[in-house]
Amino acid sequence: MALLERQDRLIPNIAVASSKCAPKVTDLLCKSDHAHEIYAAATLMYPETKMKYFDENWTDPKTTAKWKKVMLIKITKLWKVSI
Repeated sequence: MALLERQDRLIPNIAVASSKCAPKVTDLLCKSDHAHEIYAAATLMYPETKMKYFDENWTDPKTTAKWKKVMLIKITKLWKVSI
């Protein structure tokens, strides 16, 4: 019975917490959309993936394949500025 009583209190608390954190999560996701260069740089620098990841996964000629060259140019600029 004690478990049921805790669930009655816990579920509304989770709903409140979820509704309060949703705007912050949305804000962080929007900011991460602008950090894709950092993700690409990290993927390129990771020894097991490097450019192989992009060559194997960015293959659609209408979308991702055309962005590989753009991504490499941006990462190169980022690299030169950072070092």
